[in-house]
Amino acid sequence: MADRVGQQLGNYRLTRLLGRGGFADVYLGEHVHIDTLAAIKVLHAQLTSEDVEKFRTEARTLARLEHPHIVGLRDFGIQDNTPFLVMDYAPNGSLRQRYSRGTILPLTTIILYVTQVAEALQFAHDEKLIHRDIKPENIFLGRRNEVVLGDFGIAVLSRTTRSQSIEEITGTVAYMAEAYFYRGRAYFEIIKDQQAIADLDRAIQLDPDHAEVHFIRGLIHYELENYEQAIADYDHAIAIDTKYAEAYGHRGETYRVLNNYQRAIQDFDRAIQLDPKYAWAYGSRGQVYSSRKQYQQAIQDFDRALELDASLSWVKTEREEAYRMLKGQR
Repeated sequence: MADRVGQQLGNYRLTRLLGRGGFADVYLGEHVHIDTLAAIKVLHAQLTSEDVEKFRTEARTLARLEHPHIVGLRDFGIQDNTPFLVMDYAPNGSLRQRYSRGTILPLTTIILYVTQVAEALQFAHDEKLIHRDIKPENIFLGRRNEVVLGDFGIAVLSRTTRSQSIEEITGTVAYMAEAYFYRGRAYFEIIKDQQAIADLDRAIQLDPDHAEVHFIRGLIHYELENYEQAIADYDHAIAIDTKYAEAYGHRGETYRVLNNYQRAIQDFDRAIQLDPKYAWAYGSRGQVYSSRKQYQQAIQDFDRALELDASLSWVKTEREEAYRMLKGQR
């Protein structure tokens, strides 16, 4: 997948990568005239002349979703046969970024989030749209920390990127692979790891070149302490997408757990090179430096991680320990 940072699509210059998915990459875009920010979703598709009108129709469908808890579509376009969408930018990130997997939230917070998501889904259903991919990565926090549901493009625009309608694709290998992938993701979120692995195995059999499927399966193997299998999956993800920063980061974390610190640092270095704002990678590299008793370097990494994401409480704890150990050396 090409890195488009620095390119201009429409009136927006792409300043950094926000995330990658099975159908699109999302970049932070800055308007070249009025300096406003937007999330630019660049679809993994090269449209033929026959597809162009389909894409415009689907984009107009998304534009109807005007709701306080849905990420709004503000513009769309096609440049060099590549379709893109200009979406509202949610500056506070996703629920996945705010809360790590397994976090226990207060009941009042859960009720608030579920209510807002339900309102968004009901509105979409009234507009005859089904989301198909509800997960923490697609639930964002707006400027006032309100929930906004994103990635309705999975429901609508995936059929354009495949150059087929949902009706035409049902039962084919591509659709079945995606169905197994999304169900596997759902099992992963509710910590049913064996069911998740079974579905992801099937998705890979049907579509072996889907980097994210390998990556998610690697995360599950890591949690099950199947470290060699986790590394093998991260290897596959990186072979498919050589700029997959998260795959490098999590492979580095696996090497860290295996005490292979040299390989871990190499992977964390590469992850940070690909995504200089990857706070978790800085924190994890700092742990490696601490393990090697290189406390000054560790503290530098912990400081950088907290500059990028002050909510990483585990990094604060690691930094305090590094300061304590450094003081003991003197």
